[in-house]
Amino acid sequence: MMKKIVCLLLVTLAAGSFFAGAANRDSSKLKFHVLLSGRPLLSALSARDSVKNFMYSHNQLEVQVSYKKHQIGFGFDAGYTKSTDLINNLPRAFTKQSTFFSPHYAYKFYQQKKWSAFVGVGYYVNTIDSKVTVTSPIEVVTNQTTQTEEGSTLFLRANYKFTRRFSIEFETAFYRSRERIEEIKDYSLTPSLSSAKSTYRDFRTYAFPSNVWLKYSF
Repeated sequence: MMKKIVCLLLVTLAAGSFFAGAANRDSSKLKFHVLLSGRPLLSALSARDSVKNFMYSHNQLEVQVSYKKHQIGFGFDAGYTKSTDLINNLPRAFTKQSTFFSPHYAYKFYQQKKWSAFVGVGYYVNTIDSKVTVTSPIEVVTNQTTQTEEGSTLFLRANYKFTRRFSIEFETAFYRSRERIEEIKDYSLTPSLSSAKSTYRDFRTYAFPSNVWLKYSF
């Protein structure tokens, strides 16, 4: 996962340098930014799942365009894992694929020396597809789960600038979400045992902090 994030960051930095050069010809107020989440590093340094439990944001990488006090951002993340083991001496395969996308708008309402603050609203979609397959000499049993969470967020960010280009940004947010879980169980030899069901739930989540960002500005 971290290799993918680093690759995306390098590509975004290269693209941002190009667009930033073009922007400078039009307006000195138009700026581009790349943010990399500190959540993976904090998770690696802390107890298992402790960071995940209170840092709710799924964003790993975010690109922003700002003009004066206005800012538009796009956060995204993706992942894929695959593993195998044995259950009752039968091979079992696990696959998991996730995608996340979150556009948002923010307004800078405070600016004082090295500190600045933003308030914003956004929309996000997080999808996780999981599949477990158990293969026996006579039958293949597959359990597939698709979890889709979408909703809106109201957030507050505080930014501290180390240099003209590098800064750190702390985020706290309120999430209002709707989650849909679809579960399909398939028996290849005895389809009468196969089943499918969907469940829904609405929930609200407040996270402090929801993310910590390392920010590079062009």
